[in-house]
Amino acid sequence: MVVAESPVLLTEKSDWPKSLWRFPLSDDVIPSNEGAFTVTVVFGESREVVSLCRCEGEEEEGRCWVGGRGPVFGSTHTAATSSVLAAELDSCKELLEMEPDNKWCILTTLLLLQALDWLANSTQIGDMFRRLCEVDHYRQGYYQDMLSRFTIECLVMGVFQDGLSPVSLSSLDLSGKGLSRLYHTDYMLTIRTLNISNNQLCSLNHIENLVSLETLVADNNQLQGLPPGTEKLQMLKVLSIRNNQVADPRQLHCVKVVKVLRLQGNPLCDSQGWEGLVTKELTFLEQLNDLTISPELQLQGPENILLK
Repeated sequence: MVVAESPVLLTEKSDWPKSLWRFPLSDDVIPSNEGAFTVTVVFGESREVVSLCRCEGEEEEGRCWVGGRGPVFGSTHTAATSSVLAAELDSCKELLEMEPDNKWCILTTLLLLQALDWLANSTQIGDMFRRLCEVDHYRQGYYQDMLSRFTIECLVMGVFQDGLSPVSLSSLDLSGKGLSRLYHTDYMLTIRTLNISNNQLCSLNHIENLVSLETLVADNNQLQGLPPGTEKLQMLKVLSIRNNQVADPRQLHCVKVVKVLRLQGNPLCDSQGWEGLVTKELTFLEQLNDLTISPELQLQGPENILLK
């Protein structure tokens, strides 16, 4: 890496995704006190200019910086290839008019639209994914996952097309998008607030990538708990998972640093003494379901927990 025309030898930490990279930098090589700056990264014989910003979720006490490329989704084609794909698309559209419920024709048309210009054709592609869910019930889950991936790609690309760099994104709203799975969390390392409410999520897969996350709102989904790896979210302070399927307080043990937890509408809240069981798992908890936990009584043991 070249910082302010001075070379700095770095070894990338391999446990992070490859879309963004983290760089531990000592204070003496940082050119200013600003929260972000530009450096040149050397990959073998190639050089690339990337923006770095401070990664708040790192154990190096704020001395770690993260940077990377913008998102690259879809594919590019030569003019000749695009011409052939466009001709194939016209043929598929003609067949689709004659057989509107032909799942293979719908899928082929969808894939051709993606190959030609997935972002410009995003509305049509989304409609076709939903149509496939209707006509092919046996593969409905598969199509729903594909649609979830495509939806997130469009949202992420849209954010960066507004002029933001891949390391400057601090909040993201994915609520009400019909998501069945999370994708591309490797582009969300710097996000501090994430809203994924009102979806169809059964699991928060790859949520561990969001090491800067401070507030997670995942109300009205189908979550039964939190996946392994969630314990890496050491900055997480507010967790709202109302109206899900959480029934066992042990499913929450991996978020021990959380201070505010909202669980209304989960089966767990129907069991006797559930508050004590939750606070036994989450010893830093200060607020449960919008009620403040009495720290004095918390010291007496979970069986004596009262809310005030």
